[in-house]
Amino acid sequence: MITVKSVNVISITDLLAADGLASGTLAGRRVLCRLIERLAGLEPGPFFLDFSATPTATASFLRETVLALRTYVLEFASGLYPVVANAGDAIVNDIEAVLENRKDSLVVCQLAAGEVLDVRVLGPLDPTLERTLQSVRSRRDLTVGELAKAVPERIGAAAWHNRLSMLCRRGLIIADGGKPARYRFVLESP
Repeated sequence: MITVKSVNVISITDLLAADGLASGTLAGRRVLCRLIERLAGLEPGPFFLDFSATPTATASFLRETVLALRTYVLEFASGLYPVVANAGDAIVNDIEAVLENRKDSLVVCQLAAGEVLDVRVLGPLDPTLERTLQSVRSRRDLTVGELAKAVPERIGAAAWHNRLSMLCRRGLIIADGGKPARYRFVLESP
């Protein structure tokens, strides 16, 4: 697992309005704007949206911050991958509901003393994507060809590439951009 650098941890509570509420679409969009402003100071790789001081957040707020930010960074801020950290059960439940509705997935974890703990992937993954993700996680770092040789499923390289691309678009795995590309779980050290 990666080592957490404080520069790559953003406190959601610090970005909330004076009322401290993580509630509603409008508040979510305001926090999204503040999050985008903070991207310039981040080192490439995963960064953590820290909910430790945020006891609750509505589904609409989470949709407009976490999921909108992930869409933004995966499209426009190459090399950044958001991960939800230190979310309480109520927030995790709301994230799961939003992800289920959107047929989407997201990585969550706990942070303690610079360590990443209790890593989970929330939201639905179809069985083929689940198996592909597990293969990447168990091998830490691999190419499409290495994956095709290691897994008993006999499908072509193009099908493996499509599966890996779908996981990259969800921010669950990272492609290093090499030729051939090497893939790893978002919280795995390069």
